[in-house]
Amino acid sequence: MHRYVVRGFVTAAAVVATTALASAQDVELVQWQTNLRPPDIEGITALTNRFMELHPDIRIQIESTPWDTHPQKILAAFNAGSGLPDVGRIGNLAQAAAVGYVQPLDEYIDQAWRDSIFDVAWADAEFSVDGQQPAHIWGVPKMLATEVWFYNKTMFDAAGLDPESAPQSVEEFKDIACQLTLDTDGDGRVDQWGVNLTAGAEGGPVRQYTMAAHSFGGRLVEGSYVDSQIGDEITWNSEGTVEGFNWLKSMYDEGCSPPSTISDTVRDVANNFRAGRVAMAFMGPWELELTKQTFEENGWEFGLMRFPEGPGGRGEFAYVGALGMFSQTQHPEEVIEYLKFYTSAEGLALYMHVNGMIPANKEALADPFYSEDPYYATLLETINSADLPAPKWLGLRGAGTLMDTIWTPLYQRMLAGEISVEDGVKEMHDSLAASIQ
Repeated sequence: MHRYVVRGFVTAAAVVATTALASAQDVELVQWQTNLRPPDIEGITALTNRFMELHPDIRIQIESTPWDTHPQKILAAFNAGSGLPDVGRIGNLAQAAAVGYVQPLDEYIDQAWRDSIFDVAWADAEFSVDGQQPAHIWGVPKMLATEVWFYNKTMFDAAGLDPESAPQSVEEFKDIACQLTLDTDGDGRVDQWGVNLTAGAEGGPVRQYTMAAHSFGGRLVEGSYVDSQIGDEITWNSEGTVEGFNWLKSMYDEGCSPPSTISDTVRDVANNFRAGRVAMAFMGPWELELTKQTFEENGWEFGLMRFPEGPGGRGEFAYVGALGMFSQTQHPEEVIEYLKFYTSAEGLALYMHVNGMIPANKEALADPFYSEDPYYATLLETINSADLPAPKWLGLRGAGTLMDTIWTPLYQRMLAGEISVEDGVKEMHDSLAASIQ
């Protein structure tokens, strides 16, 4: 906001005129903030405050939008013709481009901006819609994301396991998970589980069970997801996919994951790990800072390990978190100014040094905060060897929400024994194939 120093006598009319001029010059941008943990709010507040200090004529209004309602809220506002924010995180960029609620950004991205961000990140944000050429840039990458297994070294040591030797194979992983499932206080009831799987809510279960399938050779389509093209044959209904689900289900059936697994969300998993109830948990870098703090307070130690290797290799994935300019904004130039700062080394450091996420900006990632941290070494090793979680064209064909709305409930039924793994995988396959016809 502009500030005015008034010396001497000023008439009321002059004050009104000056105030009106200031208001006319100011622009307010609304951003929907999907990450709502205290570190996320602290980080985005630091970022926006610094931006507004540098750009006093642009105000950023942050509105909280939880991930579980974010997609529905976007579609409702888009279909109504009003109510979308100016800028915000895009969960499924392919779906956003296909539906039309984000604007292409090609004309705004100069070479210097492009060079500041990793090429692999731009590759995930630049594509053609349903094969129409040319390809467009649909979002600006802000972060590189993956998930790895966090493990409690203190629990490993107490159980006589080498805390510096994390399990590397799927067989070893399951064996250790069951060794670490214990009645620690001798009351006849298990109070420590070796692993905490997740089957509740959105996002997390899909990433976990698709990566388990990949470790056994089960894939949505053959070959690299990065290179997959529209029309590639769906191959999910395979022996490898079934084996991957059976591996997960066996750990739950044998009591090595908590009884609450079917309803456990990624948030429950993180809380259970930090509370010392589980020894291994599949989490992302956004959980690092709070985990470090909690483990230090309790005198515990933890480590990170890549997804264990199976007959199909390591089920690892990486994706890009991107910011988009929504289709209803009336302030495209101001949005671009904000996006430039947000994705700069300074902006991302203000945000991500607090919440632990991995920046897509080259200079930001070269910071010793990341480059000299052994935890990030495991995360970056995973990212460097990973594929996309799914072919991007599935989102372009409208299959982006299928896995949460249909597949995860099927997975829950598999774990509960209400449906066989073979039948559940077949239903998943058939629903995906039908959705893209």
